[in-house]
Amino acid sequence: MEVIVSVFECLMKGLIDYAGLFPPAGLDMRGAVEAYDRHCCGAHSGMVGRFIVPVGRLGELREVVEELPSGKDIKHWDISVIGGLEFEGDLLVISDFEKAGHGKFSVGAIELKARDSSFIDHVIDFIPEGMTAYFEIPLGMDYRGLLTAISGSGHGANIRTGGLTADLFPTVEEVGEFIWTCRQAGVPFKATAGLHHPVRAFQESVDCVMHGFLNVFCAAGVCYSYDVDRGDIEKIIAIEDADEFQFSGGGLRVFDWDLNEERIVRARREFAHSYGSCSIDEPIEDSQELGLL
Repeated sequence: MEVIVSVFECLMKGLIDYAGLFPPAGLDMRGAVEAYDRHCCGAHSGMVGRFIVPVGRLGELREVVEELPSGKDIKHWDISVIGGLEFEGDLLVISDFEKAGHGKFSVGAIELKARDSSFIDHVIDFIPEGMTAYFEIPLGMDYRGLLTAISGSGHGANIRTGGLTADLFPTVEEVGEFIWTCRQAGVPFKATAGLHHPVRAFQESVDCVMHGFLNVFCAAGVCYSYDVDRGDIEKIIAIEDADEFQFSGGGLRVFDWDLNEERIVRARREFAHSYGSCSIDEPIEDSQELGLL
């Protein structure tokens, strides 16, 4: 079991950006901050990534953290900001927030809608050092031009992998094409919403099949590490049997592809960065049920 856990934890390191402020959790700021703090101090803190917050609520976040009993002891939180319509104004708000936090917070990422290629070019010119922009890519259209604008910049794309209703979940083909096309363009990515469970399965809460985070990030690891086509990636995205993900011998095997720890670390660092989830409890509990934690 130690081998299995080490490989799984390698895959999951810093993978879950916490979005407790957003539906379906929809916590108030204090509830979200307390939940994030609990997970950052918990047994599975290695899985926890950034705290996600709209730019307009940064001041509220700082105030609530300072009011926590543990607030004075918090050394550093890495933040991902959901940008608004005025990008230059957002950067000023972010700068003021970081200064007021006296080193307690740093905004390592900003998430924006990819309006068009010229907007992407403009944003990239102004992003400060140490911050990564993730541009949400609209599926169902030819988005290669948007990825071309991001390519080589050090910034990334963002795919929405679910939502509150069935129509917000992209198809297996759409997710597979996105991952494969990002790899061809040399663009790293993150995902947003819908990845509460390890393996793809039907969920009554949304009356549809939800994608699994193991599916998405194992597919990304294979896509990054091997010369594969879109059909190969879609095949992994579509898995609904957890036994197809074989953790053993210091690595992870899915179909004909092996991902050892070195491949997983490189794919996570350089290509498949993270995903946003309003729940960290669900991924942990489901992973425990599968014997992975």
